[in-house]
Amino acid sequence: MKITKLIKLPLRIYTTVIFAAILGLVGLNTAQAQTADPGSLYLGGGLGFSSQSDKLEGTAFEDFDESRTIISVSPSVGYYLSEELIAGVSVGFESMSFEDDAEDIEGSQSVFSVAPFVRYSEVVADDLRAFAEFSFSYGSGGGEQDTPGGNTIESELTTIEAGIRPGLTYHFNETWAIEPTFGFLGYRSESATDQQEIPDEGFVEVERETSEFGLDIDMNTLQLGVLYHF
Repeated sequence: MKITKLIKLPLRIYTTVIFAAILGLVGLNTAQAQTADPGSLYLGGGLGFSSQSDKLEGTAFEDFDESRTIISVSPSVGYYLSEELIAGVSVGFESMSFEDDAEDIEGSQSVFSVAPFVRYSEVVADDLRAFAEFSFSYGSGGGEQDTPGGNTIESELTTIEAGIRPGLTYHFNETWAIEPTFGFLGYRSESATDQQEIPDEGFVEVERETSEFGLDIDMNTLQLGVLYHF
């Protein structure tokens, strides 16, 4: 399955948005910094959405669009080992659809994943904490892609991810909190088995694998979560 490239905006736009969000959260603060007792639990849920597109204009490429849309949902549960340290697990679902007019292809894929994590946080202002979260994620799913010849490629996917995500937690009170996370530093890999029907040959099976290590600051790493503390 072809995965379309990321369409990246300038880094200054991302940093401006995050900095403005931090200032806004700090400006909303009116109470003492919230803490949680060791042994307490929280339930959380994160939601992410990104839509990226690239239009190629000119004599040969006029009206050729390449687009990708990603939606992700990740409920989680966390256990406070101390006021600063949390261990937990997150279950995720990510759905992606893409279309490339230039190559006349379109498709979609979805992945379910499980990710145990450990998080360390520090108070940076009243009711506002900054954290770094290390997680290991294993996912499985599938997808399909329509080709220009009218055939369909079906894929089985396996994903592995290990790395660190930074974020902020803003406590409205002792029960409710909101947290944005943005960016990822670590390792990702995806292996897939594609099944494609070839005329006069039947089904052909193709194995492929991709991997990467580094810093990802694309918009698909932005998630907004809500936490409920017991």
